[in-house]
Amino acid sequence: MAIAEGTGAPDGLVAWRGTVTDLESGEEVVVRDLYSSGSHLTSPMVWSEVFARCESPAVTVRWSDLTAVTESGDEIRPQAVRINYQSRADGGCDNTTVAVDELGILQTTSTTRQVPQGAVLPVPG
Repeated sequence: MAIAEGTGAPDGLVAWRGTVTDLESGEEVVVRDLYSSGSHLTSPMVWSEVFARCESPAVTVRWSDLTAVTESGDEIRPQAVRINYQSRADGGCDNTTVAVDELGILQTTSTTRQVPQGAVLPVPG
């Protein structure tokens, strides 16, 4: 997944394009463009859009190699992430949790929550 400045935003707005790259084929697919009045990204976040019922079989998403690139081309890698779950009242599930493995941050649905809201976890690597 990558987020970068896109094109085609309405006047006065900036397009931020989210893409996903198939690691086997190298094919990049545009997920969506979000329009904002801001010209820079601060406090970026990652999330999964599973679109499954809370009682559906478990699915795990791994976020790895978290990197931001500054305007001057410098790479910044976060040392830690803060966990935030969408509440059930807002359409989320209370049986989602997060874990860390040697490759990245894992988000798993339909399981016992082991990491509380607001926890800070180290980023591997």
